[in-house]
Amino acid sequence: MTTLLVSGCGGGTPERPQPEPPPEVEVPPPEPAEVDSALALDSIAPPAPPAPPAPPAPVPQPRTVRFCAMGDVLLGSNLDTLWAGRSSQRVGYYVAPFPDPDILLEPLKPLIDDADIVLVNVEGAIGEGDAPSKCRPGSTRCYAFRQPIGTAAAFQRFAAPAAIVGNVANNHALDAGVKGYGET
Repeated sequence: MTTLLVSGCGGGTPERPQPEPPPEVEVPPPEPAEVDSALALDSIAPPAPPAPPAPPAPVPQPRTVRFCAMGDVLLGSNLDTLWAGRSSQRVGYYVAPFPDPDILLEPLKPLIDDADIVLVNVEGAIGEGDAPSKCRPGSTRCYAFRQPIGTAAAFQRFAAPAAIVGNVANNHALDAGVKGYGET
């Protein structure tokens, strides 16, 4: 029997169920052997004692696996940095177009500290260099995201020692074109 306990992130470890003790195995006593009276008693070897019962197989202990799933995560974009200027005007202070991904992820770390596996939706490509524009000329409501190369390593450091799984099956996966998708 395999038991898998799944719980959310940031909530502490749930109580683990206690395994059931292995069943008792009873061994019946050996039945007496019949002896042919025609044979001499000294020519008959005594019956071998029965083999002791095999110990029961160990019961595997249940293991708790904690998954933590995060929604869309975008740690800056190097395709269009105009957003940083607009954001700076809106908030009244300078917003860096290429923020440090480790600093952006740091406040979320306590939420995943007890996770074994972290799932994250990577909102946009990861890469650098030239990329085709997905937006039509003159478009005002088109958003294209590509995060700096350091984002991938930041995700790994963020989740460590847990495994991290990055989902890129979303509406921004091709923001840097097919080549950018492959680089991601």
